[in-house]
Amino acid sequence: MIIEKECRICLEKDKIDEFINPCLCMGTSKWVHSSCLNKWRQINIHSKPYKQCMECNYKYKFTTIIELETYKTNINRNLNVIINIGIYIASFVFGYIFYLLDYLNHLDTIKILSYNNNNLINTTNILLSNDTFCFLIYYNTLTLSFYFNVQLLYFFIYTLSKISRKRLYLYLIGKKYLFNVLCFNYIYYLYAFFGMNDFLETYYIISPIMQIFLFRLQITLYIKHDKVIDNMNTKYNNQELLNYVNEEDIEEEEEIAIIDETNENLELALLSGETKNNINDFDSIEID
Repeated sequence: MIIEKECRICLEKDKIDEFINPCLCMGTSKWVHSSCLNKWRQINIHSKPYKQCMECNYKYKFTTIIELETYKTNINRNLNVIINIGIYIASFVFGYIFYLLDYLNHLDTIKILSYNNNNLINTTNILLSNDTFCFLIYYNTLTLSFYFNVQLLYFFIYTLSKISRKRLYLYLIGKKYLFNVLCFNYIYYLYAFFGMNDFLETYYIISPIMQIFLFRLQITLYIKHDKVIDNMNTKYNNQELLNYVNEEDIEEEEEIAIIDETNENLELALLSGETKNNINDFDSIEID
């Protein structure tokens, strides 16, 4: 006889073989439809109810159809802020090195950023020669743009090498990467825009603010990456919830299995010893 139970979520009754008991709850709260529980978990995908029962606090056991993605940054925001401050200070030193390289190449960066506009080239040369602040910001911005692009390219390639479902990952986070690329290279379009409209001084005022924004943007990429990995392992990975199994019973069964295996080995050893004795006795009889 099949005993009917009641789902603790939808309160509907169904055959017991369509129910699961995924936690320690007893009585009317013991049984639940797996579909009902999964819907509830999806609503709370980034909070405790997704992983555990809020009544008995038992953490659900489940199996996944697709192998879990494991590469996450788990970024320490406080540590990252300290590192970014160090990088920002160092960028002024490397900015001067950037200037020396640019000087040896006849200040080609000015021609590139000005799109060979002679008026903008002349204005930039005069500004950089007479204003130390503009000089520092100009080469500091070029240095940071180079750093952010190299760092982003490395993170992108390394991440793809660690992820199995690459197409899904790019679908979920691709726009974020493109947005970061656009922002990291703002100097290549904002400089000419402000310069050709006679607002070049404004560019040098907003540029330091943009640099702070870029460091923040870099951190948000790591945070977004970790959330995407979580979604790939949960929302985009079918999970089968398992029934609660008493761990003490499992340990007891394992102990019994070990004892049974030991007894079998002893019996085999004894039988093997008796066989050898019988063979020795038979050989001694033949010799006599």
